[in-house]
Amino acid sequence: HRVVDAVGADVDAAIPVVAGRRHPLLAAYRVALGPLAAVLLDEGVRELGRLAASCRARLLDERALLADPELAAADPELHSVVNVNTPEEYRRALALARGPNPTGD
Repeated sequence: HRVVDAVGADVDAAIPVVAGRRHPLLAAYRVALGPLAAVLLDEGVRELGRLAASCRARLLDERALLADPELAAADPELHSVVNVNTPEEYRRALALARGPNPTGD
């Protein structure tokens, strides 16, 4: 809700920024950006970051994200905002999702 609510009359996209890294896949975008997205695709651009850089974007850092009490209660460490592009990153994400292992296994 926090990300979607950050899109307003003067904002086309709201993009989470966690640990200094933008996460355009977790962003909220106005439907009105469709024509711009089509132009970028026609030009061979496949990165969402380029769409975000081409519109009025609001960046939401950790403090802004955790201002949402529901998000702060559910994910105070923002573990749900991780980048997973490699097998190692996937293993780390799984470990975060599992939480601490009390048996030490």
